[in-house]
Amino acid sequence: MKARSKLTHSRKQTFLRCRRQHYYAYELGWRRESTPKALRIGTAGHIGLETLQMTGDIAQAMIAVRRCYEECPDHIDDYEWQIERETVMTLVAGYDWRWSESDVEILATELPFAHRLPRSRTWDVAGKIDGICKIDDRVLVLEHKFLGESIASDADLWDRVRLDSQISTYISAARRDGYDCSGALYDVIRKPTIRPVLVDFLDDDGKKIIIDGTGARVFDPDGQPRQTASKKCGYVVKKRLMTPAEWSDKLLADIGQRPEYYYQRVEVPRLLSDLANHDSEFRRVASDISAARKSNSHYRHVDRHCSHCAFSGLCEQDLPGTDALPPEGFIALEDVHPELSL
Repeated sequence: MKARSKLTHSRKQTFLRCRRQHYYAYELGWRRESTPKALRIGTAGHIGLETLQMTGDIAQAMIAVRRCYEECPDHIDDYEWQIERETVMTLVAGYDWRWSESDVEILATELPFAHRLPRSRTWDVAGKIDGICKIDDRVLVLEHKFLGESIASDADLWDRVRLDSQISTYISAARRDGYDCSGALYDVIRKPTIRPVLVDFLDDDGKKIIIDGTGARVFDPDGQPRQTASKKCGYVVKKRLMTPAEWSDKLLADIGQRPEYYYQRVEVPRLLSDLANHDSEFRRVASDISAARKSNSHYRHVDRHCSHCAFSGLCEQDLPGTDALPPEGFIALEDVHPELSL
């Protein structure tokens, strides 16, 4: 019997955005060999939050995140790799502090699903729900997001969230699995916009090191190390990169000063009519993908987002056949939905 096709939210959105991109990613299963930074942070962050919610132990959550960064890829600078690791760990630690007094009860975490798409002989709706939670008497889907945009109460993000079909997908799936969900708790973590900075290089006595134009250390007439720079004389303070631990302290202090900048939770309701319309839309998209396969209609959609597409360099070429080998820098996945088995 032929295996049923899976339609996830990501696959659906990719097809709606660009059929050519969908063909590369889901019909051929091609992916970049190197994982983008945003995806690495999101994956490691989700693992940290899942561990925290399962164990209630922030130390275990930190260990889980560290495991994601055990080996630095050759193409990534080791210092940047450590900074990224500390960023994720600090965001998870800040999350634990931010919501320590929360009344959210976690009922389940990381729930994969694959349900037969109603009235479809070949497609399943599939995905993985971050969690199921309860607030008072309301059962909600829990959706974590690590974002690089504003999450303020008046941000454009929340207008999109109210219409986000991913939420409907997960609520519909949770209800089919026996959870009487009436909505979702959109649990957002904002990635920092501050960055590591250069700091003063201090000697063993804790004194600044002032150097001249040749790089030699400057001393006062009394033989003591000079402690002030001088633009006129060309004296500058010797600097060094902030250590990963210092960066973590800097980020944690910023989180403590403005936690609402980094963490927001918003309940998003869904009516049964919303879910019915969502299921109908999924069926139509699945039908359109099947039709595109039969007619080989994997045409391009060109807009400003193309510069961020992993396949942008391939679009000028003829459409490859299903037996084509992936080009340099790409691999072909046997399972085009690896996120469901993580």
